Amino acid sequence: MVPGGKAPDVPHRRPCPAAPPLAFHLFSSWGTLIAGRGDWSHTSGPVDQAVLAHETDMARNIELKARVDGIAELARKVATIASSSRTEIVQDDTFFECDAGRLKLRAFPDGRGELIYYRRSDVPGPKESFYLISPTPSPDSLREILTHALGQCGRVEKRRTLFLIGRTRVHLDQVKGLGEFLELEVVLKDGELIEAGIAEAHELMKELGIDPSQLVEGAYVDLLSKAATPQKRSEGIS
Repeated sequence: MVPGGKAPDVPHRRPCPAAPPLAFHLFSSWGTLIAGRGDWSHTSGPVDQAVLAHETDMARNIELKARVDGIAELARKVATIASSSRTEIVQDDTFFECDAGRLKLRAFPDGRGELIYYRRSDVPGPKESFYLISPTPSPDSLREILTHALGQCGRVEKRRTLFLIGRTRVHLDQVKGLGEFLELEVVLKDGELIEAGIAEAHELMKELGIDPSQLVEGAYVDLLSKAATPQKRSEGIS
């Protein structure tokens, strides 16, 4: 801001630079807590060599998402085999423009937040995921900064019920505007082949009665965008 004057207008936003350099510089300055890697063959945007060079040092998981009906009944089934009690979490995710992968700010009701960058293949079924997470005590101000710098591209509000089954995080999600979903995240060990995690995810799918036809691709923000498009067309909104 100019002293004694008004804030200058935000300049017209140029196309975002490749996300990996931005993400790594951002997180390395704040202190990266969690990292991973993934198969990026099905994502758009350039993959920076600096990112690939860090793959061997990063944590990974295997993820899948499925649409479900009757989340309460599924929660009872999960509870019988879970190694932890259930945890209820309210999450409000704001997504920002990012040429490679996804960048989102997650806010919690108690005022905490997490900045999350991740890349994974947008295909149905289990896939390897790369991610970085950095906590923030000031999600509102960080959201404002990222909105001015990058621009927002979506928002996802959900209530999540979390269970642990061994090393697998089980998410039962009620997503505003979408419905009910199951997510599985199988945490991989260093150097572990992805086939072991994929097999574990498939086994849990069977145990929980999830049919392959229920699997969905993409993120919740993508599904919300697709759901909104027909409505905009019917209302004559371009």
